Amino acid sequence: MSDPQLERGTEALDAGKPEQALAAVEGRTDPDAHLLATWALIDLGELASARERYDAAREGLGVENVDVIWLGAELALRGWDVEGAKRGFEQLVAATGAPAFLDRLSLCLELEEDWTAAEALLERASRADPTGSPLPARFDEAAFDAVVAQAVQDLAPRFREALDQCRVVVEPMPFRDLIDDEHPEWVPPDLLGLFHGLTLEELSEGDGGELPSSIYLFQRNLERACVDREALAEEIRITLYHELGHFLGLDEDEVDAMGLG
Repeated sequence: MSDPQLERGTEALDAGKPEQALAAVEGRTDPDAHLLATWALIDLGELASARERYDAAREGLGVENVDVIWLGAELALRGWDVEGAKRGFEQLVAATGAPAFLDRLSLCLELEEDWTAAEALLERASRADPTGSPLPARFDEAAFDAVVAQAVQDLAPRFREALDQCRVVVEPMPFRDLIDDEHPEWVPPDLLGLFHGLTLEELSEGDGGELPSSIYLFQRNLERACVDREALAEEIRITLYHELGHFLGLDEDEVDAMGLG
């Protein structure tokens, strides 16, 4: 039997509208509604509320339910419990072999810097579903740095001058020192880039800081987001400009309005 509310909620979630997904199941207390609400709350970064709905879904569906295991692994990953997430995705891979779970398990391994094992899982996923799970585009260090340097050079002079006061750092993946333990959801493990430190205005006002303002570009996450090198070069540029916008003190809408989105 179809469930129009769940269908609307799922469609909203797939369309990137988690608020609408939550609204679709508002007031419902059945396990399937709890599952959908958990996904939406994860997308919104509201991990505490997501865990409450997840516990209710798990109680109703049981700990062996595939969706329950999946959601538990995703919650662990977003909370930076990488080991817990890895156990969940290993269980799912063993049970299903699904490319989506191979991909998420490979992300856990990359966070542990086990590049070889992570790559093997991505290759396995691609063999199983070449269209849906293509291998990531890759740049070596020199090629990646060259794209970053060209993106900086292409900036308007006022933006390029501002960037002189903020270092650009390329890291393979996000790492623990960037995580606020009270708000781990602020730095998702699959994040493409991050501005960290004082804004340009704060620097001009003479505010102190132990560490320099930095824009981090996470190379392997950027590569995972792209299927060819042309798309990867463009995503590097977009991510760099977006984080530069945050250094300039702009919010998300202002970043887009300034042409830095």
